[in-house]
Amino acid sequence: MRKKTKNILLLFISIVLIIACEKEVSRSNPVTPKPTGGTLFISSTPSGAKIYLDGKNTGLITPDSLTWLEVKKYDVILKKELYLDTTFQVDVKENLRRKIDINFNLNPNMWGSITCQTTPDQARVILNGKDTGKRTSTTIDSLLPGKYIVKYIAENARADSSVITVFSGTNSLAIKVLVDTTYWVDFIQHTSNIPNYTYRKIIIDKNDNIWLGSLQNGLTKFDGNTWTNFNVENSGLINNSITELKLGPKKNLWICTQSGLCKYNGTIWKNYTTSDGSGLPSNLINDVAFDIGGNPIVATDKGLAKYINNSWKVFKFKLVFPSSFPKNYGSNQNYFTSIDVDESGNWWATRLRNGVAYWNGNKWYNFFTYPDENDNNIYYSIVRHAGNEIWFGHRIDPLNDAIVGLSSYINNKFSKFLYREFFYVNINSIRIKNNIEKWISTSEGLFSFINYPDMQKYSRANTPFITNEIQDVGFDSKGNVWVATSNGIYKYKIGQE
Repeated sequence: MRKKTKNILLLFISIVLIIACEKEVSRSNPVTPKPTGGTLFISSTPSGAKIYLDGKNTGLITPDSLTWLEVKKYDVILKKELYLDTTFQVDVKENLRRKIDINFNLNPNMWGSITCQTTPDQARVILNGKDTGKRTSTTIDSLLPGKYIVKYIAENARADSSVITVFSGTNSLAIKVLVDTTYWVDFIQHTSNIPNYTYRKIIIDKNDNIWLGSLQNGLTKFDGNTWTNFNVENSGLINNSITELKLGPKKNLWICTQSGLCKYNGTIWKNYTTSDGSGLPSNLINDVAFDIGGNPIVATDKGLAKYINNSWKVFKFKLVFPSSFPKNYGSNQNYFTSIDVDESGNWWATRLRNGVAYWNGNKWYNFFTYPDENDNNIYYSIVRHAGNEIWFGHRIDPLNDAIVGLSSYINNKFSKFLYREFFYVNINSIRIKNNIEKWISTSEGLFSFINYPDMQKYSRANTPFITNEIQDVGFDSKGNVWVATSNGIYKYKIGQE
């Protein structure tokens, strides 16, 4: 029994020794196999091409290296956006670094072209800012793949451009219908750099600079190329809400605002307010005109005032109304909305609800609108003279039976119901061209006439206007009419007709 146990013990010890020998770890450094294969470096002009090897995307883009390649012949494809694929073969050899450079641009097959077409044709073709010397219709060949700006310039048409993508071996089309500017040129957000403001007044100086008064963004000047904005923050303007613009003596620009009157000579700003000690009756300036001596006269909500000898002479009225008038007609009798001086030096001023004030140099006269069953209330907003004719614009208020838009004083007679085309139409502005033509800006379009009723209407129906809300017009030295709307301005080349 003891002998058997002894034999089992010896067997167990032998097994343990054998296992221990098998688990013994070598203490010498391992031998690393020497790498085999070759290296391929691929670059391209232009760079950024995807590298495919034997039809498989390597995930690499040029320039880059492919290492430890198996020694053999490979099919390589380079894929570059807009370019045709380029395929070639390369032999990879043991321990050899091959360098391959592919210039796509040297291959004529990689080039593309652009066919340029316009309506009307014969437009100049400008490519990436450079005149090609070609006119439509034409094709520009031998172009490298990429994006090109194609601009067309034609006489009596608005220049327009497109971004065209050129692909290898293909022809791209650049087709444009150019907007006809023979008679009308629009200056709106998507056709010019005009600020996105609501303009309600326009005046043009002797140098053909366009001046625009906005509802709440100050004054804008356009010299034919550049738009410049003047506001409270960057100039001497005292309020960004402009009620009227006038050109006065010595080429000064006069700007009526809700915070006073501004005079600008192109360099210096001069402001007149109730706080400067000059006696201005109110800071709300609705209009300004000039007497024969060149002195400014303003229409305010607290009377008329004339600036002379460095102070304002104020004219206020206490009117005696006919007994047929409602009692409330006595209120706001010094709220003047507009002022004009005719060729004889007579003053014409409008009150909102209390008729017209007239000054002949010696005496004041007041003309009322009688509110009886045969006459409607009239809300006066504008007065302008054309020779011996005086024209009035009105505000519509159907709730108070104010339906008359335009009236006149001709041959010592007021006409309030003659101009029926203007019933229920707000008059925004009256401008006189050549001292005879009446240009009436309204809520329903623009009207022009010399002798009523022979007149022309301009609206969305027969112009590029995108709105019928016309705010004002101005005239340049060439006779062109510039139209301010609630959505941009327009130039009417009336002399082209």
